[in-house]
Amino acid sequence: MRLTGGRVNVKRASYWFDVSVNVYAAGHALVQAIEYSIDPPAFDVHTTPERAMLQSAWIRVDGSAANTRMGENRERQDSVIYVTGLEETRVLFEGLAHRQPIAIGIKRWSSREAAVYVGTPEFDEDERRALGSCLDALVPQ
Repeated sequence: MRLTGGRVNVKRASYWFDVSVNVYAAGHALVQAIEYSIDPPAFDVHTTPERAMLQSAWIRVDGSAANTRMGENRERQDSVIYVTGLEETRVLFEGLAHRQPIAIGIKRWSSREAAVYVGTPEFDEDERRALGSCLDALVPQ
């Protein structure tokens, strides 16, 4: 599953995120978070945003009381990759299936606090069926 989105700002830098969750039969999932930025004066000059150096990231159903694992980098990297359990992934996929808002937290090395993006992802019917198949595979019968 891959989620992308962001915030456009005409006076300061605009940021976009790209977060994916890959589930493996071995019983875990891998989360990868990337954030891009572009400064307003560069909108007309540059068409390729820069990848931000990330310190940490997390993803969860917004407002969920479920435990959320956070991925952290010890050194400056342009992505955060971390392992999470199937239970956390199941809760996330169920939230997506029920059209609940998803919260994504991304902390850049250059920031004091994480930027938190909250929104309800939109899926077409084929994507919704694929998500349902993934969810069926995650839920013990």
